[in-house]
Amino acid sequence: GRVPRDVDVLRTLPGIGRYTAGAIASIVYGRRAPIVDGNVARVLARLHGWNERPGTPIFEQRCWDETQALVAASTDPGRFNEGLMELGATVCKPTGPACSRCPLRRQCIARRTGRQEELPRPKPTAKRRTVHHHAVVVQSSGRLLMEQRPDTGLWAGLWQVPTVESPARLTKLQVAVRLGGNGLALSPVASLRHQTTHRDVRLHVYVAEGTAGSALGASRHWITRRRLATLPMGNAQRKVLDAASTVPG
Repeated sequence: GRVPRDVDVLRTLPGIGRYTAGAIASIVYGRRAPIVDGNVARVLARLHGWNERPGTPIFEQRCWDETQALVAASTDPGRFNEGLMELGATVCKPTGPACSRCPLRRQCIARRTGRQEELPRPKPTAKRRTVHHHAVVVQSSGRLLMEQRPDTGLWAGLWQVPTVESPARLTKLQVAVRLGGNGLALSPVASLRHQTTHRDVRLHVYVAEGTAGSALGASRHWITRRRLATLPMGNAQRKVLDAASTVPG
């Protein structure tokens, strides 16, 4: 029942990556843990005049190495990390940076060379792959049928209602068969769209009667509404629950 203090242990928890682990460890517990988000990366790229594109291994490594050195030298790691993020969010903005009021303006290579609007270099635009997620909401006696996603891939380790994924949209019968509930009666609720960096996810939301749990529940779990609020879920799944009006109040 306690949130770990160690970055490596924090990263073993579902939904917690390197950035989130560093933020918790430094801001909550005062650990000398670095964080890198888009704001931090932009400040560092301009400050040092880096030409590498964000997302490349060398750029990412430079960011983490630099923030590790900076947080190690700070007197208050949590405040330092928050300050660096805030600097990027309010002063060293993506466009129209307020260089005249930046505390790092005298050291900033991008400002000195007039490249503050050019750095960091933009990422190449990647074409998103369209995938279809058919999400089935099953309720019974105040509980919701849920399953956990695999440990790798999209939304690794997070929780969702029973879902069938496919490259194209399926019929209700196909969804029922693939879920293992042949003959299952599904009622469509909504079709939503959720974009990630690499995917355009089309969410097709259905509801089924509570009795469907007997057909679908073999490898899934009945979750009470109180526990549902504590499960790690992605934003897309919350859209599904909102569409089906099952989010606890």
